[in-house]
Amino acid sequence: MTKRIHYCYLLTRTLPEGGCRYYVGIRTAPKYRTPESDSAYMGSGRAIRRAVKAHPGAFSKTILDVFDTREEARAMERALVGLETANSKWSYNLVTGGEDSGLASEETKARISAANLRRFEDPAEREKTGAASRSVWASLSPEEREAIGVKRGATNRRRYQDPAERKRHRAMLKERYADPDYKTRHAESVSNVNRSREGRARNSAGNLKRYANETPKQRAARIEKATERNRALAQDPAWLEKNAAAVRRPETRAKLSASERKLCEDPAERERRSARQLKRYANETPDQKAARRQAISEGRQRAKAERARVQREVQWILAALLLNKYAA
Repeated sequence: MTKRIHYCYLLTRTLPEGGCRYYVGIRTAPKYRTPESDSAYMGSGRAIRRAVKAHPGAFSKTILDVFDTREEARAMERALVGLETANSKWSYNLVTGGEDSGLASEETKARISAANLRRFEDPAEREKTGAASRSVWASLSPEEREAIGVKRGATNRRRYQDPAERKRHRAMLKERYADPDYKTRHAESVSNVNRSREGRARNSAGNLKRYANETPKQRAARIEKATERNRALAQDPAWLEKNAAAVRRPETRAKLSASERKLCEDPAERERRSARQLKRYANETPDQKAARRQAISEGRQRAKAERARVQREVQWILAALLLNKYAA
């Protein structure tokens, strides 16, 4: 069996005004082919492919080194193509080398961001892109989806180790959410996912997996942030009214009731809820305990008064019916 060859190469194009532009890449040569006989291959990057198409025959290819494994070729590319190279106006490399790093230059990030924003301003383009993404994702096996998720997670974790990258990402999100149209589209997209059982199950599984990998410090920070957000919502009259109106709808109440009944049929769920309540009661201060008991007492009194009012109304209706019957 013929062994495949992995090599690192350099493409150069001499400019009419002097100087040259270049591109560094790696290649796994097809079977029965040596690096020298693979001269037709000129790279897979978007910028270099456009340049080769725009300037046919203007590039010269130099084989820098040949390796037994692709990992060794990646290591050389990673050493040659750093951020300084990716930021250079003479380089066709848009990201750092090594395939697994993927750090783009600031100029490249700006161009990609501007192009994406222009493209997603068109509703038809957004729908087309979304349909294509859903189709591709649906065609993947669970193992392939899991592998993509792991790779994306590793990339994001590596990227967020850079304070400048975190700051840039927060600024980008803040700018996006300042646009009412974007907020509306995002809310609609989230609602569409949550309407399906598969979407809710997928989100739940992802959250549970993420929570399981949290450190105690991260978990405490997440809980504190969620608590602050809930407290702020509880003080917002508009949100309270909106939430109360949603709960008052018959279909919502029926759905909540069915969900609760289904959950409470599980002995483990009942035990978990009981343990959680006991733990919460054990951590209450005397003032909190008194306030809770007062709220329960007031709720029972209101319920009792409501039942008495309904009973009186029923009695009046029955009395009116009897009077009408005998009067006739």
